[in-house]
Amino acid sequence: MPEIEHRAGDVFGIPRDLPLNYVSRKAVDNRFIESLTQDKHLVIYGSSKQGKTCLRKHCLEESDYITVHCSNKWSLAELHSNILKRAGYDIALSSKQTVGGRKKVKATFGAKLFGVGIGTEGEKESNQSGETTTAELELDVEDVNDVIASLKKIKFDKFIVLEDFHYLPTLVGTSLWSFQDLGAAFMPRRGFFGTPSEQPLNDVDVQGLLKLMARYTSGVNIRGFGIAIRRFRDAHERYWPGDPEALLDICIALEALFLGDQDTKELRHRLLLRVARLLSRQRTIRQELSKNIKYLYDLRSRIAHGDTAETMKSGDARKLERVMTQAPLILRMTLLAFLNSAGPEGIPSNDKLAGWWSEIELG
Repeated sequence: MPEIEHRAGDVFGIPRDLPLNYVSRKAVDNRFIESLTQDKHLVIYGSSKQGKTCLRKHCLEESDYITVHCSNKWSLAELHSNILKRAGYDIALSSKQTVGGRKKVKATFGAKLFGVGIGTEGEKESNQSGETTTAELELDVEDVNDVIASLKKIKFDKFIVLEDFHYLPTLVGTSLWSFQDLGAAFMPRRGFFGTPSEQPLNDVDVQGLLKLMARYTSGVNIRGFGIAIRRFRDAHERYWPGDPEALLDICIALEALFLGDQDTKELRHRLLLRVARLLSRQRTIRQELSKNIKYLYDLRSRIAHGDTAETMKSGDARKLERVMTQAPLILRMTLLAFLNSAGPEGIPSNDKLAGWWSEIELG
């Protein structure tokens, strides 16, 4: 078999096309493909250069979707117009107005099918090979019903991928959810949010939340706190419930909070010791906290390489199940403790921060 040479940029780095070293992961790729069949909005969310586009390109053929790159200056009409353009329409301003006084647009679609021109209005087919027949639709591009009807008119059956969906103004993004109920497939990139809790907050909960928000918005001068908050959110918003990769973000958050003194020796030992000492005074609870951090550290490399409960031995799978439950609670407890002034507030230097943690370790 002849040897095949590849450029380093095709295998490593951040190419625009699917890299040759892409590895399919059951917990991600299979879940993504399964979700595509649910006729629901599908969200791919993550920090820059995390592989969102690679996931889409690996699981979908280019002919399966159209891509619209969003702008933070777009109105709903501009977004709808760009979707229609990517679907194959030519858009021009009409002399007619909508009920609200806005100008309608003319949407013109032309296509060739086996050399015979066809139009959206079902006009008589032409027998001249290569001829393209067009027809115009007048519509209100702010009316989702008109846009949906236009797409159905041309039997549009592709996914619509909205790149940088979060750039859109809030009202524009919110309006897009109408597409789901009317049968158009959308993939906005924003975040995965679970079902909201139906448990109402009592007065004590509300007062506690107000206190925490006041503390947070006033500024928390603790090294690594901002990173930890972002990773805490990522762990809950980037992944489907039960996805072990959420533990990677939780581990990064804990390291940012507890290992900010930049000492690179015995990281696992110092992390589990500091977590246990900071969060509890009871010996048995400290032992449980230490054990959970040990399991988290031991499993994180395997999770990063795609291991799941199904691919692990039974003993490791049980450890993973335990950590999936306990690690988010530990991070939550730490953030609450720091917001309640239990953290190293306002300590700028590595030496002083290491000294602060040394006092915690010695108890």
